[in-house]
Amino acid sequence: GGAPPSKYVFIMHATFGTTKDQNKLLACKLPSSLIEPYFESSATELRSLSKSDRAKCDRIVKQGGDMVRAKFFPNYLQYYKARLLPTVEDVFGGAAAGNNHHFALDNVQTPILILEPDK
Repeated sequence: GGAPPSKYVFIMHATFGTTKDQNKLLACKLPSSLIEPYFESSATELRSLSKSDRAKCDRIVKQGGDMVRAKFFPNYLQYYKARLLPTVEDVFGGAAAGNNHHFALDNVQTPILILEPDK
């Protein structure tokens, strides 16, 4: 086998859907740098702890995950409307549209996704 990774990271996924079609879901991966501050130990430290004290590791992971959900997804079971590659007007409002910027923001390195609560 190869050498073990020198650094571990947190991986967390969020799934979004709509009340109109629950079979069409959108999933995204949250970057480790965004969620790591909510855990009392680094991912590498937790990896080691999982071998020596699995119960403590599981508790830390659950508490950290709960804090991430509370911060970023306070309505955890709420459905969202999602628009991928929105127009300039969708992102910046009507002022940008006044300059005839009705094109989609699809030529970007990181695609833009707009989520709105689906009531």
